[in-house]
Formats: sequence, C-alpha cells, structure tokens
Amino acid sequence: MKFIASFSSNPFYGELIPIPTNRKLHRLVYDRVYLLDCFVDETGKTLFGPDALESELFEIYQSVSVHKHVHLVSSIDELKQLCVHPRYQYMCQQLVGQAYCSECDNLLMKVEQESGALEHRCPVCNSHQPLERAN
Repeated sequence: MKFIASFSSNPFYGELIPIPTNRKLHRLVYDRVYLLDCFVDETGKTLFGPDALESELFEIYQSVSVHKHVHLVSSIDELKQLCVHPRYQYMCQQLVGQAYCSECDNLLMKVEQESGALEHRCPVCNSHQPLERAN
C-alpha cells in the first residue's frame, strides 16, 4: 500500500492519506482539483484523464497542495522516516493496523457477529472480504 504524506512546519500541520489503489489516488486528485476548480491549465489543456499515470496524478496533487512537503511512499517505514515531529509520528502510528476495502478503498470496520466472532465489513459497499492492512 502507498501513502501520501503532506505536511508543513512552524507550526506543524499535515495529513497522511492511505492509497490502497491507483483508483483511490485518481479519486483523491479529482476531488482536490474539483474543489479548487482547476481541471484545465492556463492553456486550456485538461490536467488529467481517467488513464493518467501514478506519477502524473502525484505531480498534480503536489501542485495543488497547501503543504510544503508532499511525498508518495510505499510503506509505513518510509512514512515514519519523513519527519521526526511528535505529531507526525503519532499520525503514522494511527495508520498501523487499519484495513481497507478491496472493492471501494474505504476504511473497514470491525463488526461483532451474533456468534461473538469479529469480522471486517465495509460500511460503504457492505462487503466482507480479506483485508489489506497498512503495515
């Protein structure tokens, strides 16, 4: 699983975004660009389409981010090494052990069955499936 880390300092603020699939990255960039109403550049060219590469999507995300530091990394270990600030390290720890739906990329919830056993269920598409952990 990949992650986008974007943060600034003095004072520290930022966000960590799990990116389980390229579809999630595409949706994230689309939402950010839609919010800022910047689908086209100054020449009238569309910024990206449905077949955009990961590198193109990340470059667009960097260009519209308000943060000074924006990184795309492939593991929690890489993520933790980007910044030593205590708040940033706390955000990294919050990601460890989270599970994401393989169908719609949303965070899975732990649900107790009638038998007392725990399972993971997606609150959006209601699927029950093997989980993908952020580790």
